[in-house]
Amino acid sequence: MAVFVAFEGVEGSGKSTQVHLLYERMLARHLPVVKIREPGSTPLGDHLRSWLKEEASTTPRAELFLFCAARNQLVTEVIRPALGNGSHVISDRYSGSTIAYQAHGRGLGEEVVRPLLELATEGVEPDLYVLLDVDRDAASGMFCAYCHGVKNSAPIDDYGAPSEYAPLCFCSMDEEVMERVGRRTGSSQSGFGSLSGKEPDVRSGSVESMDDEGQRFEEEPLEFHQRVRDGYIGLAKADPETWLVLDATKSPEELSDLIWERVQALLSR
Repeated sequence: MAVFVAFEGVEGSGKSTQVHLLYERMLARHLPVVKIREPGSTPLGDHLRSWLKEEASTTPRAELFLFCAARNQLVTEVIRPALGNGSHVISDRYSGSTIAYQAHGRGLGEEVVRPLLELATEGVEPDLYVLLDVDRDAASGMFCAYCHGVKNSAPIDDYGAPSEYAPLCFCSMDEEVMERVGRRTGSSQSGFGSLSGKEPDVRSGSVESMDDEGQRFEEEPLEFHQRVRDGYIGLAKADPETWLVLDATKSPEELSDLIWERVQALLSR
């Protein structure tokens, strides 16, 4: 039975790194798997991702409608077909983000957001949500203000990943490494959404830098981000069987092991 796993958390929590590490573990075991991100992984989602970079102004409700429209397209074009074909799905964000950011962060309320989510997802929900929990101050301290790369001077090998995937500040990289990694351009060629059995080129999408949705919310006050975190915690407390809450300040390697332990249990059902 195919498993659907979604990763959630505030900007800088390490979601994309853990998405990639889980994807690599599954590929290494020759498991059929597709990796997606929100918004993105469809032409509509990629267009919204690019549009968000322009910092276009919208009302909170318009923002909600846009994310829900992109999610419905993703469910229809990628998620449901993949699961139907027996492929596992790993998503960088899903409905949990909408509850946390729009219902709680923007203050729209779950009574407004949930009915739209039901329409958008058509009942397709993750078997497991992984919440990488970290407070706003800890998360923001991880970023370089210039390039949004993660500031970390630890040896690359500590992350158990190839050098081009290591979560390092881009400012510290030489020109050759910069060319291999890229600056999170949001390109649709980042490997997200690939249904092939071959290893896609995920280099530009797997480094944990500020995601495009994250850039949109970066300038919000601390109170906004606290509401987002509270929204996530509320979701996890309401459904502890579906939500795995992990301390995002743990090492990427330790987090990856804890996530894999939970995913293995789902795979063996």
